[in-house]
Amino acid sequence: LQIRYSQKPQSLSINEPFFKNLESTLFEVYRESEKDILVFLPGQGEIERCAQRLAPWCEEKNILLQKLHGNLNIESQKLVLKKAQQRRIILSTN
Repeated sequence: LQIRYSQKPQSLSINEPFFKNLESTLFEVYRESEKDILVFLPGQGEIERCAQRLAPWCEEKNILLQKLHGNLNIESQKLVLKKAQQRRIILSTN
């Protein structure tokens, strides 16, 4: 496990600059590591918006994009916790 914090200025607003900063950080981590990436987001809405934005890039890179939050059924939550055959980005609430 490697924890990485962005050194970029953080925004308290979930807006376009927030998502652009998140994408930039994810792309950088993707290039520097070959491991799965876990991203904590404030809520289900932010997870859904982020997933929509990242889906085309993840498909192009053959990355499994998974969501994890309390509104998912237990089977879906357990699936995210299992080892996958391909590299993953997991978008999660804390």
